[in-house]
Amino acid sequence: MSGGTAKFDGAGFSGGAARFDNAKFSGGSASFDNAQFSGGDTWFSGAHFSGGSASFNAAQFTGGAARFGKCQFSGGYASFERAKFYKYFALFSGARFDGGQASFKGAEFSGDFASFQKAHFNGGLADFQGAIFAGHAQFNNTRFSGSEARFDGVNFTKGYATFSGAKFSGRAAIFKKATFGGDYTRFDNAVLQESIDFSDSLFLRNAYFKQVVFNGPVSLARTTFDGSADFTSIHSKVGFDLTKARFAEVPSFIHASFNQPLRLDNLRIDDPVQRQKAWDDDPRPRSGDKVSFPFSLMRLTRDREDEAKYRELRKHAISAHDHERELEFHAQEIRCRRFWTDKPWGRWVWLVEEDAGNGPQIRSVSRKMYNSFSVGSLERDRSGRSVILRRIDKHFRPAGSAGFWFGWAYERVSNFGRSLITPARWWLRLLVLFALAYLAFARSPAPTVAPVAGGPVLAC
Repeated sequence: MSGGTAKFDGAGFSGGAARFDNAKFSGGSASFDNAQFSGGDTWFSGAHFSGGSASFNAAQFTGGAARFGKCQFSGGYASFERAKFYKYFALFSGARFDGGQASFKGAEFSGDFASFQKAHFNGGLADFQGAIFAGHAQFNNTRFSGSEARFDGVNFTKGYATFSGAKFSGRAAIFKKATFGGDYTRFDNAVLQESIDFSDSLFLRNAYFKQVVFNGPVSLARTTFDGSADFTSIHSKVGFDLTKARFAEVPSFIHASFNQPLRLDNLRIDDPVQRQKAWDDDPRPRSGDKVSFPFSLMRLTRDREDEAKYRELRKHAISAHDHERELEFHAQEIRCRRFWTDKPWGRWVWLVEEDAGNGPQIRSVSRKMYNSFSVGSLERDRSGRSVILRRIDKHFRPAGSAGFWFGWAYERVSNFGRSLITPARWWLRLLVLFALAYLAFARSPAPTVAPVAGGPVLAC
């Protein structure tokens, strides 16, 4: 279509599918404001808007899927403000927004999923402020290079939100007060050239930021993570702000690297060491199917990796010269070792002898593997080699028991050296106890000598 503005404002498409696939709007602007697409799928796949702006403000796609895959907007801005996508999916995969601002401000995606995979926002601002995604939202390998990418107040209500492999090379990526409430959120392998702001956002489920490269400053100030938060192997080249952030589970910064120290002021992590009911991998000593007394009353974490996570956080606190956080993370590291690494009575070690043709060697195995071997020898194929394995014996090693009880006592007596009141209370208790013991077991008074005529007489 060429020669002037194409106006379909308020038009109703109800007889069947609305097909504009591969259409070319090159003479001027194209306007579909308040249009109703209710007949079936709406097809704009491969369409090219090059003459001017393309406007779908407050349009409603109620009949079926909205297909804008590989659509090109190069003439001016593309606006889908307050548009509503009700059924199935909204497909913008491979679309290019080269002309100017692309706005989905206040749009509602109520279908199964909205896909912007491999889309390119090159023209200007990519604006999703206040948008609602009720289904899955896919931004995998999407490129934001024109200007800012704004997701302020966006709400991912039910499905997952994925930005894996996305590249933000514009001025900034802003997710202030965004809500990620779906199954999970993924930013794995994303690259952020400029600043990114998640301040005051809410992650209700698991969030994955594995191997993300942050070339600009990062703000997670006052952000809440109600699920797990995985920052494994990220690389931050400028500042990384976690001020007043709250984590329901211990975040993982294992193998993460920071060119500047983490800011950890008033960071809060919910205590993972709690009283737990027995579960399949419970490391506490058992008596039959139940945890032995008194260990059933003792607290522990359910995740054996929490120790390593706190150790990594402690390293970053040391780098930031945050002594308060350093002491806190060290205390939690000791507590999370309990029952997993430090055993109350030591641990059993199951030994087998292995001979792969280069002489016998002794190694330890799990109890399950040990019990699977028959008495005598067993031939197994491992990595293409014929290996002879023979059970030897199980041995008890007391290693870990000292650390268990010392850590337990260290916490009870002084809260890992962080409390002055607790040891003072213990001192007063012991003082009173020994005073009462002294009075109870004191000897009778020594005999006195009463002077009488004729010499001293011993008075008892």
